[in-house]
Amino acid sequence: MARTSFAGPVYSEGRPVVTQDLTTGELVGQIPIVYPALEMSLPVEGEFRDNAIQLGGPAVETPRNVLFGPGGLTMTGIASVDANGVVTILKDAALVFVVRLRAQRSGAAGVAVLVIWGEKSVDGGASWSQLANVGTVSLNAAADIAAFYDVAPVRVSIGEQYRVRFARSGSGTNAGDLGPQPLGGGLSFLNPVPAAYLSIYRFA
Repeated sequence: MARTSFAGPVYSEGRPVVTQDLTTGELVGQIPIVYPALEMSLPVEGEFRDNAIQLGGPAVETPRNVLFGPGGLTMTGIASVDANGVVTILKDAALVFVVRLRAQRSGAAGVAVLVIWGEKSVDGGASWSQLANVGTVSLNAAADIAAFYDVAPVRVSIGEQYRVRFARSGSGTNAGDLGPQPLGGGLSFLNPVPAAYLSIYRFA
């Protein structure tokens, strides 16, 4: 078999790592290539849930905060969540927010549409700006239930505040809420499926 020609040496970050012995034609490693290991974890920073019905009414196009229960402080004190669903950042960090909402509706005829979006404040809640993502959930009948998920990785700074809001759209009927799902029978040992759930993960 003919020998494959090789034009060397090979460099990595300006250093020769492989060259060719001109007498034998063998490839010779001079400096090993070392790739730094990427060690990263994503531990849970906090979990918050609300197991009560959150009404979207009484009128359409009336924004309401999504609530995540009584709230509290996250595990390492990066953020706090209040009873109005507002997340306040207490330390600079890189976080991932996961929001899960369980949409349901009352018995009004027609299609109900829930609009869901996020907002951010940098002035203590005096004013709020809309975040990029806006979602909708359509419920065609009283028995319809829809789970809505959103995952948002973000670098946060001290003093920032975040909230998730929802409203019944005027393009649909005046119905649509967030509600829990109790589990009975053989699944009664499980916690109820919450109306709203927020989990916060931190990059470590």
